[in-house]
Amino acid sequence: ETTSDWEDLNVRHMHTTERVQHILAALPTNYREVLNCRFLYNLSIKETAQQLGLTEANVKVLQFRALKRAAELDPLVARTSCK
Repeated sequence: ETTSDWEDLNVRHMHTTERVQHILAALPTNYREVLNCRFLYNLSIKETAQQLGLTEANVKVLQFRALKRAAELDPLVARTSCK
């Protein structure tokens, strides 16, 4: 791979990171906390529930709703989703 390939990859990564940060910032706090625990800190459902003082069932529901809302907030995902 050339330097140009690495630069292009880096630019795409920066755009993806910015998109994710923008989407997370637009989510309600409880959704954001669940997604951070699950995907940033790689906690299990059980660990996330313990960390946030929630039930495991509640974590599952919040994660589902957060991912659904995040997909709705991201125009790139919204354009390519099958409904």
